Amino acid sequence: MTENEAIELLKNFANWNGDDEWLDAEDMEELVNICSNALEEVQQYRKLGTIEFLTNMKRGYDEVLTNVRQCQNAWQQLPEQYEGDEKNKKSIKAYIIPHEAWYKNSVSKKSCICIGLYCEGGGTEGEFEVAWDEVGIRLQAYSDSWKVLRKMPELIEIMAKISREKLKPTITEFAKMLDSIGFKDITQRERSKS
Repeated sequence: MTENEAIELLKNFANWNGDDEWLDAEDMEELVNICSNALEEVQQYRKLGTIEFLTNMKRGYDEVLTNVRQCQNAWQQLPEQYEGDEKNKKSIKAYIIPHEAWYKNSVSKKSCICIGLYCEGGGTEGEFEVAWDEVGIRLQAYSDSWKVLRKMPELIEIMAKISREKLKPTITEFAKMLDSIGFKDITQRERSKS
């Protein structure tokens, strides 16, 4: 992809936001402007001759770096700025162990834990699963759940620890790890009477 193509894609980024609306229009415009300006400045410096390029690069480096840092800061602040709608504001970090649920006979026999941000009023902001198979433990997260996964750095840290220390926790042991970082077990082990 060329830089011009990247700039055009970035300028159309606001259209991608339309479905999920994870940024309001003003924040989206600011993010696109900061990133576009940084890319366009890099292009300007590349068009110059070598000595002139180095001179301008030294002079403009701080400005480009500032734009990139503004872009990074805007991106890092997204979880704090976005809280979802009123229903989702009361969501909790939780997990479900399907093979322990009352409906276990009607779900897949694979060994997994479903993790997500579950809303108190029902539904979820997004969920993904950690599954155990003959190869090992794997994370399966469709793109619509990535924003939720991003809100769980403590989970990523536990997964990194498992990888670093070459641990092989069972589902029960993994669930205890989730409990230790504040996740709630919401597995429905008994069918409600209602």
